[in-house]
Amino acid sequence: MAATRTEAKKHRLLDAGAAHVIVTDDESVAARTKEITDGRGAEFVFDAVAGEGVRELAAATAKGGTLVVYGALDTKETPFPLWFVPTMRLFNAFDLTLDPDRLARAQHFVRAGVRAGTFRPRVDRTFDLADVAESHRYLEANGQFGKVVVTAGG
Repeated sequence: MAATRTEAKKHRLLDAGAAHVIVTDDESVAARTKEITDGRGAEFVFDAVAGEGVRELAAATAKGGTLVVYGALDTKETPFPLWFVPTMRLFNAFDLTLDPDRLARAQHFVRAGVRAGTFRPRVDRTFDLADVAESHRYLEANGQFGKVVVTAGG
């Protein structure tokens, strides 16, 4: 199951292998997740945004499920959903990068996934460093599907 803000990316996510796609601008994440899972909710929910949306994601999480907040794209405060508390795991890159053992295990895991073809990075567009302002405008337009890469040129 995947979520996107706009209808424009829904079919691309389905083509990429998502069994279900929730368009968050048009439907409730919690209600649609419960519908898809016969009322149970999702066992694992991953959130790269945080902020107020955590409340709805907590409601979409199954009893005994886990909500992993691993990003903070929303600059507003992230509430702790006291009315329904799934297991919450807060994660940031420093959890790995400042611990040499964890970093080595993470690097091994990612490299093995890339070698095996399990992890297939999707690059939407590449910009030269001289065009970094254009890359930001492109990201702000929210049309990308995959990563936007800035190279040093050459």
